[in-house]
Parts: sequence; structure tokens; C-alpha cells
Amino acid sequence: MRCQKALRITITISLVFLILGLEGLVAQNESGRRNINKEMFQRSRYWYDHYLYETRYPVLGSLPPVDDAMPTDIRASYMYMESIARFADADFAETTLNSWRYERVMNDVLRVMAQHIYRLMDYDPGRFIQYMDEVNVRTGIRYTASIRTIFSQISNTIAEALPSTGGRDALVALCESSYILRIKVRSVDSMPTYSSSRHAEYIYQVTADVLDTLKGHVFAACSQDQQSLQNAGSVSAQPLSSYPACIQFVYLNNLYFDPRTISPGPFDRYTGRDPEFAFGRDSLFAMNVGQEAVVFAVHNGHLIDSAYDYYHVRLDSRTSFGALPIINDQVRDINHIWSDQTMLSYEEWRRQFMMMRNRLLSGRY
Repeated sequence: MRCQKALRITITISLVFLILGLEGLVAQNESGRRNINKEMFQRSRYWYDHYLYETRYPVLGSLPPVDDAMPTDIRASYMYMESIARFADADFAETTLNSWRYERVMNDVLRVMAQHIYRLMDYDPGRFIQYMDEVNVRTGIRYTASIRTIFSQISNTIAEALPSTGGRDALVALCESSYILRIKVRSVDSMPTYSSSRHAEYIYQVTADVLDTLKGHVFAACSQDQQSLQNAGSVSAQPLSSYPACIQFVYLNNLYFDPRTISPGPFDRYTGRDPEFAFGRDSLFAMNVGQEAVVFAVHNGHLIDSAYDYYHVRLDSRTSFGALPIINDQVRDINHIWSDQTMLSYEEWRRQFMMMRNRLLSGRY
């Protein structure tokens, strides 16, 4: 209780500082270029130098990345996260978050943080991911706490603190995902990853029509030239009135991990690998042209150069096992993540999704 009260006081004081003087603290980078040591980042393998279906985002022009066109609630959420990153004591914050996780405690501070993070990710996932990574790079210089650490601890605490019967796995999928979309596969491409892993020798890129947006309302336009990132479309909003929109995401065929190889934990119930996507003796994962699904994608594999950030928008096994197939307008959820029903009409499944989303945004869990 003392830690919870202290962190709440820290956040309140931070917001006062922010309200009084945020505009004078925002760093501008209007040139759109980073002044960084290329050789150092190449040695650390953090420099972008070859194409593996990454999505490209122009470097952020300001921190936090707010603008006048942004809705008031989104701007306020960025101000909230900026205040924590700037003024919270990193060791204290991490110790407190770790203690809540190990004690399996969900409290009002965590719920409020989860609400702000969800809003920012839903509004524009790429921008928020870039912001978290810029904060990480500048922690100890400009910032005192890592938003990425807070983000990770919140979803981990949800995964470990809530009972599995209370929609825990669905809440984790809501928190972790950059995108939750209803899609129809238009094409699938692949290229070698040069990985020594037997089941990760190729990376697969799906080009898909977006039929409904459940989370993540801004995404990169589909590239017309899949062999050259230089010709990739810039990040742009896909209006909800313009369906079908187009998105590209990637997966590795080892997305369906073998439940026999993992230790017992929050996700040991993910034993069902849907036959719509599983193939072969090892139940490897594959998508095919014409398939419809609800997909759950995250940003990972961050690389940089002087002008851009690069990420894989990738299906993730932690979020509803990456994808739920839609067959004859019926969503199949064999692990019962979103309801106790295996098959639901898409309309009913979407209703269940919105109920869970409202629980997250209201803090009633």
C-alpha cells in the first residue's frame, strides 16, 4: 500500500510539472535525421542494413510525439506517460512494479497505466512503439524511467495475477497487441532468415485486406515492391470508411510452439493449435490465400538508421496464439480465450471482444 501511494504521488507531482512546463521541454527534431554513430550501431547489430519485410517509420519529430490534430484524450495519455518517464525514480518504479508482479497484485495504479497504454497503442501503434524505444535510448540522459519496462510489467502482472477464468488471456492479448484485425489473405511471400533454427529458416509476409479494425487504427500502406523497402509506402491512416484497406505482417512457421516444451505458467493452456493453420508432424504454422482470420500482431525486432525506425509487424503466440480462423463467418477459438464457446459468429465474437475491451478501459477486472 505504501509503494502504491508513493508511486501515485510521484505521478501526481510529475503531472503538475508537465502541465506547468511541457511545451518548453519537448525536444524537436524537425530535420528528420538522427545524429548517431553508424559504426557503433552496426557493431551492436542494431543498424538496419538488409530487408526482411520490415515496416519503416520516419524518425519521430518530437518527444512526446504529440500534435495539434491529436484528440485531447490521446494527447493527455502521452502527457501522462511522459510525466512518468521524466520524473519517476527508475529503481523505485521497477522495484515497485516487480513487487506487485511477484505478489500477484492488480491495483488502481496498474489499471490506470494499462488504460493509457491501450489508448495510445489503439490510436497509432507505430508512433507509440517508436516513442517507447526513444525513451529507452534516452533513459539516464533525458528520462529516468522506461515506458517499455512499465508496459511489460503491466501485461506480465495481468498474466500472473488474474485467474484464468476471468478472461485473463484475452486481457493480455488486448494489452500486448499492436493490431487486432479481421483480415482476408491476399498473398503470402517468403524469404530466408539465415537462422540456424530448423523451424525459423524462412520468414513469411502476408499481404491482406483489412475487413475490420478492432485495435490499431494507423498502419503502413502496403508496399507495391516487396523486394525493395525503398519503395515501401509511408505510414498513413486507413479510414474506417474505406474498407477493405491493406496491411502487411509477418510470421515464422514456429509460431505454434510445442506445449510439451514449455514450463507451466500463465499460457500453459495454449495447447490447441488450430488445424486451419497447423500443418505437418510438428504442427508448423502457415497461412494461405483466401483465408479469413482475426490476427493479433505486435511490433518487434527494432532496427534503426539515420532517418527511420524499422520493425517487424509480426503475429505473436502470446496474443491468442497469433490468429483465430474465421470459417463461414464463424470465429473458431479452440483455446477458449475470449469465451467458453469454440465457435461464435463474427458478430457475437466482436461483441465479446468489445465487452473485454470495455473492462480494460474501465478498470473492472
